[in-house]
Amino acid sequence: MKLRLYSFLILISVILLTVFSVNAQERIPLNPGVYDQWKSIERPQISENGQIISYEVNPQLGDGCLIIIHHESGKSDTISRAFDAMFSPSDDFSVYKVKPLYKDTRKAKLDGKKKDDLPKDSLGISAFNGIVFRFAGLKSFSLPAKKGNFLAALLETPKPEKTEDSATVDSANIAGISGKTESKVKKPGESKKKDKTETYTLKLIFPSDSLIYSWDSITDFTFSENGKTLAWASYFNDSIPMSRITVFETALKKKLEIFNSAGVVRNLALDTAGTQLAFMHSSDTSDAKRYRLLYYNKVLSVVADTVTKEFSSGYCPGEHGKVYFSQDGSKLYFGIAPTPRPEPKDTLTDDEKARVDLWHWKDPLIQPQQLKKLETEKNAPT
Repeated sequence: MKLRLYSFLILISVILLTVFSVNAQERIPLNPGVYDQWKSIERPQISENGQIISYEVNPQLGDGCLIIIHHESGKSDTISRAFDAMFSPSDDFSVYKVKPLYKDTRKAKLDGKKKDDLPKDSLGISAFNGIVFRFAGLKSFSLPAKKGNFLAALLETPKPEKTEDSATVDSANIAGISGKTESKVKKPGESKKKDKTETYTLKLIFPSDSLIYSWDSITDFTFSENGKTLAWASYFNDSIPMSRITVFETALKKKLEIFNSAGVVRNLALDTAGTQLAFMHSSDTSDAKRYRLLYYNKVLSVVADTVTKEFSSGYCPGEHGKVYFSQDGSKLYFGIAPTPRPEPKDTLTDDEKARVDLWHWKDPLIQPQQLKKLETEKNAPT
């Protein structure tokens, strides 16, 4: 009996050793060349109604994909290069960013292109009734936090193609024909400095209804949490910089311009109910801009500026501070900062200036870290 048991154990051992040796021969050894093929599951999420899930499958290097699975029907969609997906509050569509092809981005980097010239992300929308949208040149997009079957997105405005117009007369040719030279005459009010303010196209999209509203020359926008109101800032600079604030009622599909004035606007904020709006405005044309805080609730009013008595002397609303309402809408919060002053005219040439960085051994931060945080500390509101 014991002999049979020993024979059986030896037989099992031989079989296991044979299987392990075969598997060891077939197993591919690990090396750095296989790392790029490894994939990971990232950003899993589930819709509010619990019927739809999504997640990303991304390789270490290369193009990934977004997978959306409908639990009830068992249907799944795979969207190449999509990432950062979000479900709408009404669970009737998914919105996501779409990366350019990895090989195109890599080639652009090898060609030495700057960051602004690299291929841009696109906006993708998959409505669950089967309609799909794609928009190039995505800057940002936003959804209402609690309610709404729509989204808004800032997109790069396509630049007009240069075409030869027969009605346009070339001044250089005229000068050559007449034998005279013409100097460019500067228009009155034409700014000496190039305006660096970037504007975009704002699109308000109702994917399930295939309804799209579009406005140009937009710098910023915001939704109320309940999706009732969309507000945006427009900027125009033909000869004088002008800014406008417009509010749009998403249910009534009706817009209202509430502000139009020379200057620039920053920090739009809507309350939760979508009935109150606040923003910063400055009419200064110099680099040292002084801002005032404006508040709108059926009537527009200034609530804080450089002469507000409640501020410490020499302080005003800070342009870098966040503007926001309390959850119940009864309070408005904003930052203050020292009132900017125009820098005095420089009377020294560059070679006459001495530039030094001072550091003390008792400073809490080392000098390189201080220099790295310099701009952030300068712009920090009080």
